[in-house]
Amino acid sequence: MPFRARNSVEAGKIQQAQPNSAQKNNATDIETPMPIPGNESSFPDFSSNDDDTVPSLSNEGPIQTPAQQQQQQQQQQEGVEEAAYAPTTSSPEEFPPETTPPALRLYTPPPPRSRAARPDEVPDAGYVPATTADGLRSVGGLDRWWDAPDHWRGDFVGFRPKRRTTDPALLEVAVRRAVVEALALRRAGREDELVGVWPLADGPEEVRRLLAAVELRVSRDGGAGEVQLGGDVDAVLESLRWRDESEVVQEALVEGEADVASASTTPRKKTGLSAAGAEKYREGWDKSWKNVPLDDSRIKFAVTKRIFQLTGQLVPDHKLPEISSVQTLLRVLQKPPKLRTLTDDLAQRRQELTDQLPNVAFAAKRLTRGDREKAVGRFKLIEDEFKKRDLPLGGHGFARKNKERSWLRGGV
Repeated sequence: MPFRARNSVEAGKIQQAQPNSAQKNNATDIETPMPIPGNESSFPDFSSNDDDTVPSLSNEGPIQTPAQQQQQQQQQQEGVEEAAYAPTTSSPEEFPPETTPPALRLYTPPPPRSRAARPDEVPDAGYVPATTADGLRSVGGLDRWWDAPDHWRGDFVGFRPKRRTTDPALLEVAVRRAVVEALALRRAGREDELVGVWPLADGPEEVRRLLAAVELRVSRDGGAGEVQLGGDVDAVLESLRWRDESEVVQEALVEGEADVASASTTPRKKTGLSAAGAEKYREGWDKSWKNVPLDDSRIKFAVTKRIFQLTGQLVPDHKLPEISSVQTLLRVLQKPPKLRTLTDDLAQRRQELTDQLPNVAFAAKRLTRGDREKAVGRFKLIEDEFKKRDLPLGGHGFARKNKERSWLRGGV
């Protein structure tokens, strides 16, 4: 059987000896790859093939007929379909047990699934299986299981508190705490943590302990190097250290097994100081601590970030260049009290006017004709007349606002 070899020395000899053999036998020519030096197994072996079989020069096996190829594709497709419908999970009884400690468990899993016996497996001879669900009571199920607060504790906890603090005393306490913590980190050489997230206190007792543990001493000139921290600075540094899960579990186990079980279902409530308690601390502090400079950008960033985390008060970017000390920071955070109106002033100072003059009344807003009709009781008659004429009871509230905008958008 003639064959044609390429990319080899013998190929040129064969083509020179038989220049027309390749053109005469195009239907039976076979292209053979060049053997790899040192790997003679890559060259096809023609000695073991029969005369009626075409040798295979690839790794796909012998050449198949179209019918054989179609049958092989059908078998492969059936195998894919069987793998798609194969069971991928085990039964509920084979699930691995829960190994997470109860103190760190964020959810309460549903009870194990139980299966009812089949009708032919019931030992009671008088048992009649139900054909409809009428009159049957629903038992179990996962409907609204994760909506219960006792089953799920994975609520989103944002960096900013849900409620903003506006009381001046609470804001001043938060500012002093942030300044002390930032200066304590710098004193301990942990300046890389100034830009990180700091943990919160576990309760008002820890907040009081931190506020009473450290004292700020500021010189008269207010220099940056003259700010000194006195007291238990290590307690402040310890409160700024994140604890791993093993430490939390160990503390919970020391407190008792009952506390661990209750902590797994009931979230620990964190409350801060009250306004009265903050006012007491505010009165006991020396006013010289407000001269602490905040010229350093890292300290200023750490303090404003901590204040935003504790109180929800975000210092605007255009106000940051104005902040050079604690005093200027308090001016930005503490809003002046709202001015009293004339009605409030008269109600507090001249209450005798409303008592002695029966024909004089004070209102916090402008009185309209509807308010006067309601005062004398005639507005009910007006409402009845409006209902008879199919008119709205809300005055002109039925009219759409800014109709020109809808006209510009193609409305009618």
